[in-house]
Amino acid sequence: MKKIIPLLFCICFSLAATAQWYPVQSPFIGSLYSVAFGSQNVGAIGGANYNVLLTTNGGLSWTLAPGTTAVNYSLGNDIQFTDTNTIYIGSNAGKLIKSIDQGQSWTNADPVLPYGFAIHSVCFPSATCGYTGGTLGEMSRTLNSGVTWTDISINTSNDLNDVYFFNNTTGIVIGENGYVRKTSSSGIIWTSCLSGTTNTLNKMHFLNASDGFAVGNGGTILKTTNGGSSWSTIVSPTTLNLYGISFKTDMEGFIVGASGTILKTVNGGITWQIDASPTTITLNDIKFNGSNFVIVGYGGTILTDVPTGMNENVNENSIVLFPNPSSDGHFTITGIEKNNFSEIHVYDVLGNEAVAPILSAQFNGTLDLPRRGVYFVVMEGEDGSLVKKVIW
Repeated sequence: MKKIIPLLFCICFSLAATAQWYPVQSPFIGSLYSVAFGSQNVGAIGGANYNVLLTTNGGLSWTLAPGTTAVNYSLGNDIQFTDTNTIYIGSNAGKLIKSIDQGQSWTNADPVLPYGFAIHSVCFPSATCGYTGGTLGEMSRTLNSGVTWTDISINTSNDLNDVYFFNNTTGIVIGENGYVRKTSSSGIIWTSCLSGTTNTLNKMHFLNASDGFAVGNGGTILKTTNGGSSWSTIVSPTTLNLYGISFKTDMEGFIVGASGTILKTVNGGITWQIDASPTTITLNDIKFNGSNFVIVGYGGTILTDVPTGMNENVNENSIVLFPNPSSDGHFTITGIEKNNFSEIHVYDVLGNEAVAPILSAQFNGTLDLPRRGVYFVVMEGEDGSLVKKVIW
């Protein structure tokens, strides 16, 4: 039975960090992996523990999609709209779910990978033709909107993290160890493409059929000007892992990644600079919907570059949990007074509540976790809510 999690603020900011990115209320506090839009207003987020979030106002507010627990496996690795109503979501169990009514109901698509294999990427260059890529070089193709799938042989054991097709026949895959391959034959023949790196590559974005970018671990940023046949390295201002990239125009774009990293370019990706980020929580994906950007990450984090009206008076840096990481699961909380919050919730990365809610009257300045892992501590108060990540 799916646990119902109350609507909480995903994260709050100090006033100095709110010039660019604003928090959006999230109905789910677990990990959010991917975001996509079928139109300027209609979008979806894929998360852990069977959770899919839906928006009809460009990502300024989100609700939980009904019926996704029926698929009986975690999902959210990648999302693809083929039109405003039709959504495909890949799972870590090698399967897809599909909706034809903007996420109001879901069906299992035909399994495309062996159980235990993950689908890392879903790409539909047209309404009927689609591709998936996943662990250990597994790829599949459909020509009938996901009714049936056939395996594609790419002869690699590298995980494939992103698949992008310009049309039904020509596409690029990227993955572990700087792996890049290109096909112009619907995946029958693949050509090796020099990436110039052995770092894992996570995500691509193409401005047109020639110019595109790839980002990856160790702060890797690559650029191609010939449709992915060859790549050059762009100087990166970070060595942290990068997971998502999106552009508003040919000149302005953003990259997101580990520890709340946000990078920005205003010259078409020639140079990138660190953008002010309101969080240190890992950010997994970013998309531009034609009006505004939406970023998603761990701890139910959702950000946008449009003011949302959420309370932003909580200073994230004023509250500290230490030691972090902890050697025994015991934490001391400083900078928070009983009259500044109503209760504390603790969630694991799947969004499950890990300990009983701590009410203001019960708070003694400490927190004890039940087992080793990564947790998100949500402190709710009159001035809003604050999320802190802790590790045992």
